[in-house]
Amino acid sequence: MLNMTNTTRTVTLKLTRSQRELTLKHLQEIEQIIHDPAAIKLELIAPSLEILPKEIAQIQNLTFLNLTIGPIEAEHWPDLLWSHSKLNRLNIVAQSGIELPQQIQQKITPLPSLEYLTLKNSGLSKLPSWLYQLKALKEVLINGAKLTELDSNIQNWSKLSRLSLDRNQIEKFPEEFYQLNKLVHLSLDGNPLSEQTKQKIYERWKIFID
Repeated sequence: MLNMTNTTRTVTLKLTRSQRELTLKHLQEIEQIIHDPAAIKLELIAPSLEILPKEIAQIQNLTFLNLTIGPIEAEHWPDLLWSHSKLNRLNIVAQSGIELPQQIQQKITPLPSLEYLTLKNSGLSKLPSWLYQLKALKEVLINGAKLTELDSNIQNWSKLSRLSLDRNQIEKFPEEFYQLNKLVHLSLDGNPLSEQTKQKIYERWKIFID
């Protein structure tokens, strides 16, 4: 389904729960927008999808990618996606957990335009190191995972204003976390935070965590 709003083109693709891959019709719809001059917002609802097709990463003006997907493993993401130069917003809602590649090609600058990142119900216990290289990030929501800690390289998220890490397993943060000077919204519901961590958060941002 296509929808045009000003200079943005919205494309929505839906698969049933029994479909584990895109159909030929779906791929043809994607091919029609690969070279479209309009900004592309792509919504893919595919709760059983196991492999993300490379054609999605080839959409030149992809700015917003909203995925509701099945248990995609690390090797089944197209490498080109992580170096997309225009992707501004990436939302991933996992139905039963996902894996992200732990490493990407060293010569790649990962997602230089990405400002908004959502990973919901990913089941991730650790964030890949390259995610901390996303220096344009303003909002990060990683809820319903299994994170126990964040890397000291979180200091690279210097533009971050909103961070939500609800329903993880975090007890404490590295000192670099407290250097996020632009952070104004912080949500940590459902984490086993230590009393010391709660106190440090209150002293730094005046945010009270029960």
